[in-house]
Amino acid sequence: MVGLPYDYLVNPLGAVPILNAANVGWIQPNTLVRYRGMIQDMLGNELYVGAYKDGATWRTNKFTDVSQFPMNLSSDMRVPGQNPWTESSSEVMLHPCENWESPPREKRQREDDAAIDGMDTQVYDSPEDDLKLNDVFEFIGVRHFLMLRLEMTRMTLMSSQPKSSLVKEIRQTLLGHLTAVLGNDGVAAHLMLLHLLSRVHTRVDTLAVGKLSLNLAGFNNESVSIFGNSLNLAIKNLLPFTHGILLTVDYLNAASLAPRKDYQTNRLASGVLQLAEGSHMTIDATQLQAGTLNAVGVENSRLLKNLMELQKVEYDFKYYKMEMAADVQLLILSEGKSNILPADLVIPFHPSSVGSYEVVDADTLKAWRWYLSTLRTLPHSIEPEMQKVVEDDLVAARQADRSLGSQEFSKWLTMGRLMSVSFGETCLSLEHWQMVKELERLRRERLK
Repeated sequence: MVGLPYDYLVNPLGAVPILNAANVGWIQPNTLVRYRGMIQDMLGNELYVGAYKDGATWRTNKFTDVSQFPMNLSSDMRVPGQNPWTESSSEVMLHPCENWESPPREKRQREDDAAIDGMDTQVYDSPEDDLKLNDVFEFIGVRHFLMLRLEMTRMTLMSSQPKSSLVKEIRQTLLGHLTAVLGNDGVAAHLMLLHLLSRVHTRVDTLAVGKLSLNLAGFNNESVSIFGNSLNLAIKNLLPFTHGILLTVDYLNAASLAPRKDYQTNRLASGVLQLAEGSHMTIDATQLQAGTLNAVGVENSRLLKNLMELQKVEYDFKYYKMEMAADVQLLILSEGKSNILPADLVIPFHPSSVGSYEVVDADTLKAWRWYLSTLRTLPHSIEPEMQKVVEDDLVAARQADRSLGSQEFSKWLTMGRLMSVSFGETCLSLEHWQMVKELERLRRERLK
């Protein structure tokens, strides 16, 4: 699997060329290639003859497409929102050799293939549980003529336990960068850092534990063009998969957010919300005005709210609908608190200077990307002594404010985990818990 999905930073197979829409027409047969993509649709299992006798010779249909026997098949496509920096240096245009010529029919077919964004991939000897919709995988195999025969190779992020001193140094520089981008709003920058480290690490009933959506309120058309654009650029340079939506009534009434099954082609038509695990989505709601939603708009509003609250996306199979688990970091930029998109954290944005996106050197960017990709996967626990402190603080908070409920407490525990993780720690400490309480105090003061 390509990271979680952050395996672009460390890849021992960097010397193997990556097959993409630009070079698919020029890669020679029998060339070892890689193909990276998101599993967009599962076409089901198919049977093939592992071995059969042709006269006196034993043959196999495995990794071939020369007989009528079908094979196990899945479909994958380009990863939605994949940012250019994730592309491997080995991803170069390959030109045909001077001594290799193909028939005109094959050449025309290769030209047609170059225009496509997806590919059918046949996978062998892999348990079905290893393949899930919207997972990002890297397939390695030999390309045979017009079709690609690939064995799936699961990639893992190779990183040792990060050193505390190194993590703290990187954290400080990244936090400083986010603070500058957000016009020296330190509270918003701290919350943004926790947001970028968040992920769904477990599910309890309908609760997606670990998510931390963020709503930066107080934007208008002018400020969003300054700070919003700088923030979007910063996020694109930090995370591998990012996506943006300009939310308006017209958009809600017309957009295809949910994936839908097309029974004529027997394919799943991808929707805007079919994103790779770990993707980031920024929703600009500053231009959302009062208006009338049609049936599509009402349904799209419900889909966005479900993604915000439950981290689930409903897939439309015409005769029935099915919820699929998602893990998407959601950031909302709005004029006031967004009611249509109820985020976990809402904070009025208070910049004190004009935001700027300073030029960052390549090594620093690599360090920040490593920091976010590695630390967000760290395990975390709370020691019994610290658990007692947390429980006492939650009881005291409940006595002081009866409006606080389990959702607020769950959110604080998530922030505690993320604060510890941001320092490279796997256990919640009293210091980091105090930092979360102070951060929440400052945030809630702005909401008054």
